Amino acid sequence: MIWHQQPIMINIFTYGSLMYPEIFEAVAGQSFNNKPAKLLNWRRHQLQGESYPAATPCVGHQLEGVVWFNVSAQALTRLDTFETSSYAREPVQIRTSDGAMHSAHIYRWLDLTRLLGEDWSTHMFETQHLKHFLNTHNKV
Repeated sequence: MIWHQQPIMINIFTYGSLMYPEIFEAVAGQSFNNKPAKLLNWRRHQLQGESYPAATPCVGHQLEGVVWFNVSAQALTRLDTFETSSYAREPVQIRTSDGAMHSAHIYRWLDLTRLLGEDWSTHMFETQHLKHFLNTHNKV
């Protein structure tokens, strides 16, 4: 009997530009089911000189974002390339908007010297950077 190994699929928790379906789908090369989600004891930071954020563990904070379910290996390769070596992908436990807990991976920012003391603003990204960001990364 020949066993066919199931392709590895994981959930990805996003908290910045990849929360937006049009950007996520352009980068990943396909669409996936998603839900709003929260991650406890993590913080989203504004980065020096960038329109996208960084996330790091931070006790007492809560990170709101989107979880993308069952991301394929091919899409994961594209996401890893997009995030570059500035981030490390690591496992976390997130809670979706319906209260369910899920295992997921997050891209954690590595260079703490580039973090600013303020939180990244989704409103500022949407009004000032989203259109340009999408135009730039829609060809990924």
